[in-house]
Amino acid sequence: MQKISIPLCLILAIFSTPAGAVDIARDRTVAVLWAAVAAGRLNVRQTPSMDAPVEFQIPRGAYVAVVEELGQPTKIDGREDTWTLIATETCADQSCTLLRGGWVADSWLAYQERFEKMAQWRAGKIKGNDGERDFTYRIAADASFEFVTAPCRNADSTLCVEYERYEGCREDDFREGDVCVGRGDLYRYRDLVWARGYGYLYLDGSGKLCSIPSGGDTKAGMCDR
Repeated sequence: MQKISIPLCLILAIFSTPAGAVDIARDRTVAVLWAAVAAGRLNVRQTPSMDAPVEFQIPRGAYVAVVEELGQPTKIDGREDTWTLIATETCADQSCTLLRGGWVADSWLAYQERFEKMAQWRAGKIKGNDGERDFTYRIAADASFEFVTAPCRNADSTLCVEYERYEGCREDDFREGDVCVGRGDLYRYRDLVWARGYGYLYLDGSGKLCSIPSGGDTKAGMCDR
């Protein structure tokens, strides 16, 4: 996927609400590029200025639609960067015809082409649960991985959700009983690590590789050991 820049007048309608947030027409974001957030919490501002207040923050690994790029280098948080207008996946009205958005520092947006394939990593496992399935990343020394999933079960062995809701194996996975196993390689941009085809991980302050649970909040036991 190539990074593209589309004129603002062709792709969105922007409305300023009394609260100061930027709302972007949902149907104007269909053809634009989406990127993942590489910052732990990305500040979103009403205008492309460090003087503008932070309206809200976006968690690491969340997807945003890129709707305009200023392209003019400036100082953002003490470093040279550019401003980018984004739309989130959060609805700004009851009918969800508008999406909540604002201006962010472009260097914290993880476009596909910004990731570089990792050549090596220490072998390890990362276990977690997304509320619907249990999963394990098996990381190899060459930075390849196996992604193992199974239906989530409660302490009494009942399923966390109705079995029909569990998606099961994808076409490129293989099945071992109720367990699905997929394979891939790790790619990195800043401290965000892309388990290509299966989701995002990140490197914490101590250098551990950790998974990003639903909602973007880090939890104990989600890092390699």
